[in-house]
Amino acid sequence: SYEAFIIRNSGNDWCRSMFRDAITACMAEEMRLDHQAYEPVAQYINGEYWGLINMREKIHEHFIAAHHHVDPEEVNLIQGKMNVQTGSLDRYNELLAYLRSNDLSDDSVFDGLSSHMDVDEYKRYWALNVYINNKDWPSNNSKFWSTNTAGAQWRWIVYDTDFAYSPWGDKDYNVNTLLFALGEGDLHTYANKPWATEVARMLMQNTQYQKDICNTFADGLNYYFHPDRMLPVIDSFQQ
Repeated sequence: SYEAFIIRNSGNDWCRSMFRDAITACMAEEMRLDHQAYEPVAQYINGEYWGLINMREKIHEHFIAAHHHVDPEEVNLIQGKMNVQTGSLDRYNELLAYLRSNDLSDDSVFDGLSSHMDVDEYKRYWALNVYINNKDWPSNNSKFWSTNTAGAQWRWIVYDTDFAYSPWGDKDYNVNTLLFALGEGDLHTYANKPWATEVARMLMQNTQYQKDICNTFADGLNYYFHPDRMLPVIDSFQQ
């Protein structure tokens, strides 16, 4: 059930596979990350066939409420650089203040982040985007949410990954996307501005978090991203 849905032509992938983002959603579901459900549909306009298109969930407060059983009126949904979709920035500013004013290398201080954000979820979200070579992120295509309920944590949403998986066939799989996602100085492009990589860079100050990120990638390489699992998924989408 849903309050609204969208139909989409797969963005930058419209003239190629038309299911890059759908594959990512499939991976995100396995990794317990917020994502848009997918269904290919035949499109007709005034009775005339207009080909296949992607039916997707619409990301808004009702999407979050449906998946997390929260009051949509309590949802704070932010896009990109402080662009409020619904709610307010108050709780996100609290998270940024905690990150900027505390020594996150101290484990006890780092543990206090749990009152602001779901750190475990963020690790999986970040690892997925790095692995798929998402170079249209995090300055772009970044959405995150929380509620106004006491103790509510910020969580991130996987969406619009049509530009991932080396879409232009130029061996982008050789690019160090880990370095890209932690970009500083001259490494910045439109898609990895300092404000967008700040959370990831701040978390990396903690040694245990660095180890946890390594384990998250290892889990991905051994299961979520493993060719034995992903190739049948890709084949099924093509079929």
